Amino acid sequence: MIAYLVLVIAGFAAGYIDTIAGGSGMITLPAYLMFGLPPHLALGTNKLSSTLCVANAARIFIRKKIFRPEYWLSSIFATFAGGMIGALMVHWISSDFLRKLLPAVILCLGVYVAIPKKYTDTSHSHYKPRPLSSSILGSLLGFYDGFIGPGSGSFWVVSIMAIYKINLVEATAVAKLMNFTSNLAALIVFIIFGTVHYKLALLVGAAMMSGAYLGAHSALRWGAGFIRPLFLVVVFAIGILLAWQVWF
Repeated sequence: MIAYLVLVIAGFAAGYIDTIAGGSGMITLPAYLMFGLPPHLALGTNKLSSTLCVANAARIFIRKKIFRPEYWLSSIFATFAGGMIGALMVHWISSDFLRKLLPAVILCLGVYVAIPKKYTDTSHSHYKPRPLSSSILGSLLGFYDGFIGPGSGSFWVVSIMAIYKINLVEATAVAKLMNFTSNLAALIVFIIFGTVHYKLALLVGAAMMSGAYLGAHSALRWGAGFIRPLFLVVVFAIGILLAWQVWF
């Protein structure tokens, strides 16, 4: 019972923090692993809970017309294909290797998030990217999201802003749609392979959506400056604990 409570708290915290700082998978995936799920099952279960959470965020951004989804169709198709291929690749890798790999990925992503980044705030209304470049970007990041996943949202935001020079809000909106696309593609593969724990995924997914709702209001009140340090403490704490359990 306590383990389930810890998972719900982790899901709530992940949804809360993800709204402001991104990186929910860096909390929920280690939580599933610490719960005792095998790596493949943890990845599949995390895909379902993450899909539920990011779907709502993508829907809100589309409804508010922050960007034009039809301008990103080639990237959407490439991201979907990349997500499926990445998820298929996961099932060709041994559980023991994945168990040892994931703590390293979590800690490296924590370092990446900790490094300060300067964002421009150039104004482009409904930017339309070139199909080739957006397809290449979508296939690469879609593959990563399907293969491992944590931090893919941050990679999307940074990549979009660096390549297309659009503002943070529009880049975040596009990133949420792409995250949903690759999550959905990978989830289909994990379902086919039977590597999804539906009960845990729905439980954590509901907690994440609740946390995201509260996080949106906190973002308006306190901003990312308050949440980012908390996010880094949580990520490094669970990353180190997971590494200790797996490596030592």
